[in-house]
Amino acid sequence: EDEARYLRKLISEAGRILQEMLSACQGEGAAAAARGFEPGSVRLIVVFESPRLIFRMRQVANILHPYFAGGSLGWHDFLAATARAFRFDSHYRMPLKSDPNIVVEGIKASHERVAQTIGRSGGIAIGGMYGVVPEGGNVDSEICARIGFVKDLVTQMARGLDGFWIGHLPFVRPAIALVEAYTRYRTEKLEGGSEKSALEDLRALIASFFVNLDSSPSSSHATGGAQVSEEDRQSYTEYLMEFIQRDDADVKSLDEKSDILFPRALLASLTMRRPEQESLESVEANIRYNVFQSLQYIVDYLANGNACVGLPAANTAPVGSRRTAFVHVLDDMATLERSRWEMWSEVYHGRFPRTAFLRVLFEELAFIREGQEDGVKKICVRWTRRAEGDAYGGGHHETEKWYQVAKCIMIQLVCDPEPVEFVSELLLPFTLPLLKDSRNPWAQACEIQNGVEGGAATPSGVRFWRRGENSVTEFCTYFEEVFGSVEYAERMSQRQFNGVEEALEFSCYLVSKALDKAQLERALMFPTGGAQREGVCAEVAGDRDGLSRLVSERLRRVLLPDGGTAPFRWAAAKAVVETCLLRHGCPGVSVTVLRDLQGKWNLVPDGSHVASSSSSRLSCCAVANTTTGGLSMRAQPGAAGLVEKKMSAATHMQMASLSKTIGAAFALDFFRVHGLDAKTTPANSVLRSLPSEGERFVLKSAPGCPEEWAEEVMLAHLISHTAKGMHYVRGFPLPGFQFENDCPGGRPPVEDLLLHAGKYGYDPAELLVSRKPSTVFKYSGGGFLVLQYILEKMSGQSIEELVRPFLDRCGAQDLSFRSVEEIGAPGIDSPHAHGHLDDGSPAAKGGRLLFPELAAGAEGTTEGMAAFLAALTNAYWDHEAGSARQAHAAAGRPCGEEGSQRKEVVLSHETAVNMLHLGPDLGSLDFMGAQMGLGVFVAVCGKNRVACHQAANDGFRGLFLVCFWGPDRGKGIVVTSNGDNAAVAMICEIALEIMLIEGWQGVDYRPRSVFAEHAAMKQEEHVNRGVKDLLLSRFLPDLPDKHQSRCGDPVDAFSKLSLCSPAAVMIHRCNNQRFARAENLFSPLVPVFDPLAFGNDGKIMDSWETQRHQEAEFDFVEFSISTGDKPADFDLIHVSTIYHDGNHASHCQLDVRDDSDRRSSERWVPVLPFTSLDGHSSHWFKVCPHRGRLFRLRNYPDGGISRLGLYQSEEVLRALVELSASRAEVLQRRDMFPNASALQSFLCNGSNGGQSLRLRFPFEIGNEQKPLVVADGMQGVAGGTVPPLQSSSGGRWGGGDGGRSGEDDPRRLAVRRAWSAVRAGEEVDIAGELYGGRGLAAS
Repeated sequence: EDEARYLRKLISEAGRILQEMLSACQGEGAAAAARGFEPGSVRLIVVFESPRLIFRMRQVANILHPYFAGGSLGWHDFLAATARAFRFDSHYRMPLKSDPNIVVEGIKASHERVAQTIGRSGGIAIGGMYGVVPEGGNVDSEICARIGFVKDLVTQMARGLDGFWIGHLPFVRPAIALVEAYTRYRTEKLEGGSEKSALEDLRALIASFFVNLDSSPSSSHATGGAQVSEEDRQSYTEYLMEFIQRDDADVKSLDEKSDILFPRALLASLTMRRPEQESLESVEANIRYNVFQSLQYIVDYLANGNACVGLPAANTAPVGSRRTAFVHVLDDMATLERSRWEMWSEVYHGRFPRTAFLRVLFEELAFIREGQEDGVKKICVRWTRRAEGDAYGGGHHETEKWYQVAKCIMIQLVCDPEPVEFVSELLLPFTLPLLKDSRNPWAQACEIQNGVEGGAATPSGVRFWRRGENSVTEFCTYFEEVFGSVEYAERMSQRQFNGVEEALEFSCYLVSKALDKAQLERALMFPTGGAQREGVCAEVAGDRDGLSRLVSERLRRVLLPDGGTAPFRWAAAKAVVETCLLRHGCPGVSVTVLRDLQGKWNLVPDGSHVASSSSSRLSCCAVANTTTGGLSMRAQPGAAGLVEKKMSAATHMQMASLSKTIGAAFALDFFRVHGLDAKTTPANSVLRSLPSEGERFVLKSAPGCPEEWAEEVMLAHLISHTAKGMHYVRGFPLPGFQFENDCPGGRPPVEDLLLHAGKYGYDPAELLVSRKPSTVFKYSGGGFLVLQYILEKMSGQSIEELVRPFLDRCGAQDLSFRSVEEIGAPGIDSPHAHGHLDDGSPAAKGGRLLFPELAAGAEGTTEGMAAFLAALTNAYWDHEAGSARQAHAAAGRPCGEEGSQRKEVVLSHETAVNMLHLGPDLGSLDFMGAQMGLGVFVAVCGKNRVACHQAANDGFRGLFLVCFWGPDRGKGIVVTSNGDNAAVAMICEIALEIMLIEGWQGVDYRPRSVFAEHAAMKQEEHVNRGVKDLLLSRFLPDLPDKHQSRCGDPVDAFSKLSLCSPAAVMIHRCNNQRFARAENLFSPLVPVFDPLAFGNDGKIMDSWETQRHQEAEFDFVEFSISTGDKPADFDLIHVSTIYHDGNHASHCQLDVRDDSDRRSSERWVPVLPFTSLDGHSSHWFKVCPHRGRLFRLRNYPDGGISRLGLYQSEEVLRALVELSASRAEVLQRRDMFPNASALQSFLCNGSNGGQSLRLRFPFEIGNEQKPLVVADGMQGVAGGTVPPLQSSSGGRWGGGDGGRSGEDDPRRLAVRRAWSAVRAGEEVDIAGELYGGRGLAAS
């Protein structure tokens, strides 16, 4: 998209700018002569390097006329740019860089395009560069280079090109002679004359290329007087003459107008690789070639500043296989781009394993370091070290540190699933003195980026991969520093450990038992990381125990470095958890990290992308704080003391409100299987149908509220916090302990709790419906009490019995809705942690309270919770899960039994999508900083969408985050603690630090001083406000591409008078800015419309534009205005919808309140009431004088508003009068003053309030006129009578359209045929049909 924007900028404006620049530089008449120019003598040659630009050559030539002289195809850049544009298309295969016949076979269509478009229009058509240089003193190298030189040049001239580039100066004069001779031969042949004489001259010229190589003008180095034998010279000459006289028909030409494959040929994507090139061995050979060349180029660029490097490459002469020699291939940034995209594509699309690439990379590094040259590879940029005692800084000839940098850059370029667009984004920072003079440039760059916003160290926001940041870099550490086995490194990097000893134990198992003999021998032969570096011979492979001990010693040194930290994520996470635990003084914490190991989802046979929960649930650790006393406890009723036990990963914690997400997921699937749509089924209709032997519970409206509110509560409202009350559900003592009112302990049945709430200390009024359902968010545990009651009554089972199979399918066997104490098994120690208050005292008698199951009562490990979240994420992407689960449930057998064609389905896709759907914000953003789904919150984190929920029971706190959409899909964190309020800050800090370690995108990692502020919050705000302010506020919004203002853009005449200047405005909240940013409302510049400006989200607009078809009544933006100590005073409002016509907001409303605290209960006061807006118009509203600090602009129902201004009318009138008096040119701008006199008359009217002026801008929007015809009354008539087609104003469908009659118009007939094929009620994929595609599935 950046390239597309660059292209459009080039075509639309660069031509004009270049023309103005050249005209000014060249001058006219005497001015031109004074500068030494003849008028019209300056010309431009354009190098076409963009896959999009090559389709627009003629357009570029026309725009640059009369300065356009010709065009050239920069084919290395062109292929790199094409590969970048099509990087996610697995069918695109770029020509291999190692293939010497690229020009001959790969880019014929591009050459012909340049020749036909540029050459035939009178311009100079230039091809690509021949960048092969012979090796000095090597006759065979000279022969190889010259044969390739002749083939390359003749090929380009045969395709109609006028010229080409030469990378080797001594080849220039032979090239001139060859062009003259070949042109004469070609001309005589085409004109039907006798080309015999020209052919003989050409033969003699080519034969002379192989005579006296030492004295030939094309020889750059003396060859020691070596001569080419007459037999060989004749053989080379005949080979080249045969090549010259061939027809070039073996490379097929495609017709631009008739062949649909022509665009692919033009993009060099029709190259069919030979079968031998598709084998894994051949792919590895090409990867190895690219790695070897790229490493050396990067090092020479960084160490010595060489941007063009001649790298040795083995070349076989086409005549006689005995002729193999080294030539120097000129590499630059363009060839590096080609290499990296070729490698990236092979790895990303699974044609070459990532681990195999890393193995090749380390083998090539070892080859260079050891100087192991052979007959196939020769090193140009050698591995050199800094001499001992040399001062550091400016060591431009030391390459060792730069090879380490090159290694890291190559890993990131090839293994990053969303790579940087240009290699220079990673290279250029290392040219700065700070990094160039560093002892360890890569480590220094990683440290610097931590202080930059969002952790970004490059201009485009790209982060450098640190050691241990992801599985790729962990693999490298294991492979390079511990043991040079791919299998060993892969399994170690995918495994997560709770400590050093666990890692050492697994390492011993791999080396001593798991790896076979061949794998061990390959590892021992590899010089980096292998045991040979320890002086161990290959015979040690027979002694597995001895080898295991040696590998363990190396691993221990890496895991426990002197004065450093282990370069593994699990070790870094462990250190973070322990540090936070001590700093916050909490008793204990349990953490599980979810991670997508493979970087992409596993592929199941039906084509759905699904990640298995077993591979996503990776890291679990539990830590006890030894400074705060007891952690995990067991207690006997009435016992005087509690027995301390050390906390472990198996210790159960209270999941508290995380239980709500589990309950919502199960309930939605349960209702769906029983034929109930949770969104449309009233809860009371279900409640009244439940079996009941005594009093029946039904929902009732609160006193003073309409009775129908209770009847309007749907099942989904119970889990979306939009109907019931009771924010917090109280807990109950363990069995054997008593309530304060002497009632026996234990968890009461939920039915008894609902019918006799007061008996257990619950307020019955909180169970009543006190607001209209689905209008206001209010956190509710009461809805889950009703939900549990319905589930238990419908099934006749307890919630634990009912949900148990579901949890087992998720892999969450250690999650339960029944405690050990309730089971009543004698002699079994409770695995549960003891809850603590902030003063260190127990949270309750017996160690903890019990809570209603679905509202807050689940107990278990964070690993079990992570297993459930992995199942939820998988179901979101498994589009077939819903139908499979429902079908098997209806058949009475679980998924996975005999007769099922699919693997076991844990959760339906429909349920997961409904849970994670973002509906309108009804207050959850204020409450939590995230929007509410069904039973789970959903937060925006840059391009990520993150499911999250907080947890708080007496003495327990928790949080989960799992990314289900975006670049970090599959990553997640579950954290629970047996601490109280102090644990909230700790949990948020741990989550943030682990997100940094895991490399989450869309997070602001800059240090903040908010942890101290958290202590001052009110008790009822600690959990949700703590998570919101300490963590979720760091999530960056997902904004559309920013409108880029340009130097010279006009400033609005009244911008300095508006209270809404960018410097004074702070946007606090905006519920939707999907298509254009809200900040544009306050721009001081006149709005701009660029019809060619498109970004990732569509058209880039200089306005605030929201998404269509929102469920909310209106969109809004809240902002404050800083005007010093006094609130802002205004009586005039300006709203502009310029460049929005039809997609504008139909109405708006401006509210205000004089309050700097956005959490205040003070109500909004409408200043500009609900008011209609016209499209593409300027609106001025007079209002009664108002003042305020906080404002809210409402956008009804959605769409675009370009500008908002708040003024004092007297100041605007005074400025307008001054402009009129001075006859300022700005008054003639129609995009600023559609009618200046009308505005002045309006302002002169002395009335205050209620007056408005609407002025439509007197010009049309640039791309408004489109050949679009809309059928009249098309909705709701499909399958019936074909509707009449409405005639357009231009007569396109009538008799005036080129003589066509309306009824016989072929377009009308085509529409009628298509329309008659549509059945009533059918969904039609219109876009797919138009483009020849077919929709396969839709969620």
